[in-house]
Amino acid sequence: MNQTLKRILFIFLIILLGFDLLQSAYHYYNLSFDGDFVRIGLPFKWYEDIMNDPWGLNAVLNNKEYAGAGRYMCHASTVWWCSYAYSAIHHFVKDPVVSIYLLTSSIAMLVHMLYLVVVYLYVNAFVNLNRIQTLILIVFASIFIQYGRMYSSIGIIDRSASYVFFYGLPIMIFLLYFYPYIYYFQKGQLQIPLNIRLIMMPLAIFCSFSSVLVQPVVFVLLFVLGVFYFLSPSDSAIRNYLSSKSVLTQLAWLFMLCVYVFYVAQFNSEKNTVVSLAERYSLLLRGLWLHITSNFAIISILSLHVVFYLLIQRFVPSYFKRYQKIILFTYLFIFVYLSLLPLGGYRVYRPFIVRYDTFIPCSLLLFFVVFLGFSILISSSLSSKSKMIFMTTSVAFYTLFFLADISIEKDHNQCQQDVLYALHHDKSNELILPTHCNLCTWDVSEFHDPVTQDMINRMMKQWGVIESYQKIVVLPAK
Repeated sequence: MNQTLKRILFIFLIILLGFDLLQSAYHYYNLSFDGDFVRIGLPFKWYEDIMNDPWGLNAVLNNKEYAGAGRYMCHASTVWWCSYAYSAIHHFVKDPVVSIYLLTSSIAMLVHMLYLVVVYLYVNAFVNLNRIQTLILIVFASIFIQYGRMYSSIGIIDRSASYVFFYGLPIMIFLLYFYPYIYYFQKGQLQIPLNIRLIMMPLAIFCSFSSVLVQPVVFVLLFVLGVFYFLSPSDSAIRNYLSSKSVLTQLAWLFMLCVYVFYVAQFNSEKNTVVSLAERYSLLLRGLWLHITSNFAIISILSLHVVFYLLIQRFVPSYFKRYQKIILFTYLFIFVYLSLLPLGGYRVYRPFIVRYDTFIPCSLLLFFVVFLGFSILISSSLSSKSKMIFMTTSVAFYTLFFLADISIEKDHNQCQQDVLYALHHDKSNELILPTHCNLCTWDVSEFHDPVTQDMINRMMKQWGVIESYQKIVVLPAK
């Protein structure tokens, strides 16, 4: 390919990526903020204990239950974002209502960008890509962030702002934490440098005290690594690497933290609804069937696995064994993870145990198998026939996902914005809160609770929607 064609391709890819990111940002901006965002972000009442007991010592030593036990980093991140990030945004954007939705959309876009960074880092640990190939990969990877019809199966960035802090963000930070293990293993270096380990140790604390997903992911990950360790020859690279002092010490530190936090989380007062274990497994089987068949996302991804596997096996044999091991690791992890999922309990808002949020670790691994196969094939010299199969499959897949996600969501938060502007423009001492639209709650029926009214008043003052002398009140229900 000559330089002119490379420049045209580069510009086209930048435009395509820019369009996808702008469309995503527009979507995030148009979502209303959910009922937990304010109560966690203040924090308010239910979540004050977790902020006063970040390491769970009060829970463990005094046998005290409170909301969010073991999830301090998620709560602290939300509080920081609602305070300091909001102040930074509001410094440049004087309209408080616009600032609020920039606040919620910016955390979603941050996770989106971290996801692309993670894709780049992990794939490049296995395959060396040039500038154009890297950009093609990033464009291809970005389309996997779905919020349309396929969101219910492979959603990574939650539609609820508060849940982004509990799922998407901590998982991306965990993947950044875990990257040095992959990088130095691929380099054939048995020791992780001391300066990197000094960064990883506190980052392990952040990861452990964050998402409900992190501890089970670590436990399953270590189990699968253990299986690979014991099934590998005594002089294999993975055995030598996992036996090295620096790697073993880091993994042991992470494991101990996760065991402790898993115990602390038992004091979480937001307990699961009691459903028998046998019933939970029955619900899981039904849920998996619905999860896979409700749309074509997972079936399409699995089809890509098959196509890329066969192409690499035949035309890029030098990569085949490594790719085969990655696939084996992925499916073993998913099997063990899903098998243990019902042990995590039951939630009424997650009736079939598995949902897009609990499926995130599986989604990301399925994505990685696609991205790795895609990168191997795009960076290899293929025959005309194999190149045509690869390009046709990839373009068809990209088009399918692009069209499934093309609908731009409009006015989803218009009602909420109207209420915020009505409060902001009213200069009365006492402001009547309209009750036709959710604001800082999950349901408008909560407006009549004095505690909830106090919460709304505090956050609206903190965000500058109303003045310090004003008070929001709710008329008695008829």
